[in-house]
Amino acid sequence: ALPPLFSLGYHQCRWNYEDEADVKAVDAGFDLHGIPYDVIWLDIEHTNGKRYFTWDSKLFPNPIELQHHLQKKNRK
Repeated sequence: ALPPLFSLGYHQCRWNYEDEADVKAVDAGFDLHGIPYDVIWLDIEHTNGKRYFTWDSKLFPNPIELQHHLQKKNRK
C-alpha cells in the first residue's frame, strides 16, 4: 500500500508560531508567493503548559476553525 499523498508533499514547520494569527499569516504567505505545501506542523508551544493533546486557549482560541481554514485549501 502507498502512503497518503499528502505525506509525500512539503511539510512546513518552524519552532514557536506565536499564535493562531501567525499560523494564518504563514499560510497566506505561501499562497502569496505561489509556494505549495501540504502540512503545517505546530511546535509544542501551541499546547497548554507543554502538555500534548491540549491547546493554549489564549494563543489558539479556536483550533477547530484553524483546522477548517487549512482543510479548505486541502492542507493539514
